[in-house]
Amino acid sequence: MASSAPAASERTPLLAPQAARASADSSSEAVSPGGSTTAEPAPADAEAEHEAFERAKEALPLSILVPSILSLFTVLFLAALDGTLTVTLVSSISSSFSAAELLPWLGLSYMLSTCVFSPIYGKLSDVVGRKPAILTALVLFMLGTGLCSTATSMAYLIAARAVAGMGGGGLLTCTSIILTDLLPLRKRGLFQGLTQIIFSIGSALGGPVGGFLTEALGWRAAFGVQVPLLGLSTLAIVIFLRLPPHPSSSGPTSTAGFSSRAMTLLGRMDLLGSLFLVTSLLSLLFGLSLLSASRLPFSHPAVYSCLLAFPLLAAAFVYVESIVKEPVLPLRLLRQRTTVCASLFYLLSSAAITGLFFHLPLYFEAVLLQSPRQAGLHFIPLSVFTSLGSVGAGLYMKWSGRYWWLLLACNVATVTSTAYLATWNERTSDIGTWLGITPCGGGAGAYTIMLVAVISSLGRADQAAANGLIYLMRGLGQVVGLSLLGALFQELLATQLNARITGPHARETIERLRHDTTYILRLGDKLQKEATASYAFAFRGMMLAVTVLSVLCILLGMGVREHSLGGEKKADEEGAPAGPAAAASQEERA
Repeated sequence: MASSAPAASERTPLLAPQAARASADSSSEAVSPGGSTTAEPAPADAEAEHEAFERAKEALPLSILVPSILSLFTVLFLAALDGTLTVTLVSSISSSFSAAELLPWLGLSYMLSTCVFSPIYGKLSDVVGRKPAILTALVLFMLGTGLCSTATSMAYLIAARAVAGMGGGGLLTCTSIILTDLLPLRKRGLFQGLTQIIFSIGSALGGPVGGFLTEALGWRAAFGVQVPLLGLSTLAIVIFLRLPPHPSSSGPTSTAGFSSRAMTLLGRMDLLGSLFLVTSLLSLLFGLSLLSASRLPFSHPAVYSCLLAFPLLAAAFVYVESIVKEPVLPLRLLRQRTTVCASLFYLLSSAAITGLFFHLPLYFEAVLLQSPRQAGLHFIPLSVFTSLGSVGAGLYMKWSGRYWWLLLACNVATVTSTAYLATWNERTSDIGTWLGITPCGGGAGAYTIMLVAVISSLGRADQAAANGLIYLMRGLGQVVGLSLLGALFQELLATQLNARITGPHARETIERLRHDTTYILRLGDKLQKEATASYAFAFRGMMLAVTVLSVLCILLGMGVREHSLGGEKKADEEGAPAGPAAAASQEERA
């Protein structure tokens, strides 16, 4: 540690010239009790390399930048469209195959596959390049979607959705990585907000498009019509996507044959580490999915076998990553404070949001006795404010170069909303139900901020792996939210129904109420009141758990360090107070 390095304080300019984003294992850091840090200077060549790459981004002409970003937006749009489009096909698919008991696995197979393969694409993009990686994801997504249109059984369809998920995970991860390579750090948050808008539009259109195609041509056509659109998107990526050259990037100068180069690339892919990563995640996610999709108890052999296998396979993964030269997920990322806090934030926040979104319609339909259409309308302001929150966070970071206090404000807004939702009952006012969930949309800016925080704290060598880790934790959080919060809701609901509904045929009534919310409308006034009260109690209990997770997200956000985002405006020169974490404005190498 250089003894002459000055300790940073809260008055250290945030937008001072940046040190290089060298790898975490190439520098060290001392953290004082007050939170300030000092770090050894990064090597001069690494600093020059970083600055040269940032200059290359700034100099990228609009004639290259605009087509590149638009081609990426088409990918995001189609991925979002597919997600909600598939949901509208469930009823028709169930009728075709008479396999309603397997329907939960139709969505879960895609979700599990997406989650498991997201981190693999980070390494793949480093080894073969950004464009080949996203093209690989597009081909797999297109192949899986095409197979769905030819499915002859429910098992076939579930497997086809898993193949599509192998590509879907790469679409999101690679798009995030490529945008980071295309855009200067100060503009990255703004464009992340724009991607949220594109994704929201695709998600909003998926339902109506899926319903129209199903009624007009059948559910197979709803999958089939996506294939030529994905083909056009693939062609757009091939033609229009161009990336700025990186100083450390050297083209394929080897004169070795194709097979020799292919073996070299395979060697760099860390196949053994990838195998243990995939199998460990599958064991965990499959065990959790059995809780939600098949509603098996923890004591079931299939559940605890999967959950017990996870730590063993995860330990093997960690060992392999510690000895290989080019790990698929560098362990040094887990020693970097901002990356760890952000990863845990995405895990807990995704679990909380998934639990909220999945159970919110149940409240409107089973407690307030609204129709699915009325319940769906409540998501419109939430979607609008989610997009506005993301773009607003990006604009603020572009203008000020700061994000720590904004991150805290977004997380507090989310906790305020979830805590209020935890008080909802049968007598909650209509205006309360409309306004209560709105702050959650504004709090979505935290997702954009966290991504920028991670990017600003790492060197380019770790950017792809970090993006893969982030999307892994988001996917894992979705499964956790769906399974554990779903199990909590069902347990509370069953307890309340058993306590409130007694007498002849009570068991049959309770089972029907747990699986069919529309059955409440056919009950007499007394039983209907007991049923709605039971659902309200279960919803409040689940939302209390969501609030606890959201409070933990506040604490994780407070652990994130604030780094320079570059640009002309010196925030401290404007007299703006620095956040507590801005004491680390040199570089983070925790």
